[in-house]
Amino acid sequence: MNSPDAVAQIREAIATAGSDMNIGAGTVTSLERLDQALEAGADAFGVGSPLFRRDRIEAADWPWLQSRCEAFKQLAASPQK
Repeated sequence: MNSPDAVAQIREAIATAGSDMNIGAGTVTSLERLDQALEAGADAFGVGSPLFRRDRIEAADWPWLQSRCEAFKQLAASPQK
């Protein structure tokens, strides 16, 4: 998802492979990009470091990390348009 045309590439892969292949989106760097990947039809995604920042983890900021995990989980589980 760090490519400017990632959404178009996901859609093209789905159009080409149909249901014969699972299509993933790598390097999802924001909740907005996750939403775009899911709307494009991606079946899986890789979590990028901006979603889970190292400084927050090293600082043991567990409330922040939990809130990010919850937001990520809710978006990933929501029905797509």
